[in-house]
Amino acid sequence: MVSSTVPVSTAPSPPDTGSLEFLEGMAWEAAGIEQRCTPEPRRCTQLVVDPSGAPISYDPTSRTLTRHVRDDGEFVSAPVPESFGDIWLVAAGPDEVVYLNAITEPEAEGSADLVAVSLASGDAGREVGRAVDGGNPGVDFDFVVTPEGLVTTGWYEQGQRPAPSEALVMAWVDRNPNDDDSPMPGDGSSTNDVASIIIDAYERTVTVVDQTWTLDGPAAEFPPTGMPPIARTFDGGFIARYDQVVEEYWSVVVRGWPDGTIDEWAVPGDSGTAFSIVPEPMGTVLLANDGRYVRASPFESSRVWDGRFDINFDTGAVDVTDLNDDLSALEPDDLEGSFGIDPVAFAAAAIGMPTSPAVLVTIDYIRSNDTAHTVVATNERLLDDSVYGVQWTFTIQRDLTAVDAIKWANSCQPQRGHQDYQTALCT
Repeated sequence: MVSSTVPVSTAPSPPDTGSLEFLEGMAWEAAGIEQRCTPEPRRCTQLVVDPSGAPISYDPTSRTLTRHVRDDGEFVSAPVPESFGDIWLVAAGPDEVVYLNAITEPEAEGSADLVAVSLASGDAGREVGRAVDGGNPGVDFDFVVTPEGLVTTGWYEQGQRPAPSEALVMAWVDRNPNDDDSPMPGDGSSTNDVASIIIDAYERTVTVVDQTWTLDGPAAEFPPTGMPPIARTFDGGFIARYDQVVEEYWSVVVRGWPDGTIDEWAVPGDSGTAFSIVPEPMGTVLLANDGRYVRASPFESSRVWDGRFDINFDTGAVDVTDLNDDLSALEPDDLEGSFGIDPVAFAAAAIGMPTSPAVLVTIDYIRSNDTAHTVVATNERLLDDSVYGVQWTFTIQRDLTAVDAIKWANSCQPQRGHQDYQTALCT
């Protein structure tokens, strides 16, 4: 999940984005999300990413929220009422709830609410929580996600961001508090939980849960302003955007790897993309280009399994023998550094990175019991004229050393069969 947002009144006017010649040599494809802008004041499509990796957009021209993954065969969208006033998309939390900064009375100084809205199928658009006067009316602070909910951090705050003493502005809202199966966050130890992410403005460090990286490239020299957009990656690392806003606008995308190393990608200042770059948990970034968003892969993928699944297409059962044999042959350090990080990292390593950045990868940690974890990994927007997406449901042994079962399902392109996930083949 991207962990911060720019305050409404201080947000830079989005630039006109043109060609992406600076991406030459890098893998990138259209992400299927349009960038729409209002004329004056110029406000463009806003994006955040939820804990599973699903992009959430707010279109200011139609005041519409959209979750860009298939849910019961379609994207889930909902209009934002005019009564919410001037809107800024703050975060996408657990349980398919999004959080909006709502300036309901623009003329009233200090008047803004933080509003939680459901974006779940069959429930989309329902207001499920509101922190009255908990929003940002246009001052220099960012909202930051934590395992418990949303806090704030000042743009020029020294030391750790967010500070350990920061109080919750709004706890994560459970859409169905009486439903024991409602997937609220855990302790942040799984990549699919809302992870604890702290940057240190003095030490130039990034800490995700219990691992710390030290910046040593251009990003370390940037005067930090607020909380950089940052996401924990499925492999247990992170990806973040650090902005230079003092003398000129330009950005560096920083990739922290599970082994503690760091890579950086400098985005040219004249590319017009600096404030449109959104990090994703799969280690990719979304960025605006001439009225649409594209997904780019600035870095090589982390270690993944190089085998192939043998699928029984009648039942959807996957033969796990080869995967378990390869896992048993790994040295303990290699196992712990990839599959053994947590259940989400296990599934990410097993399915590997897609061959094209057009493909969206989401991973949902469903549940665990005394013996196993259940994780669902989905690839959507496949470059295939028949199949739109494939889904893998993993039952992983509790100690993360083997998989008990994998079930396969697919979803079809429009007019090519079923739109939900099932084992029936597409036409």
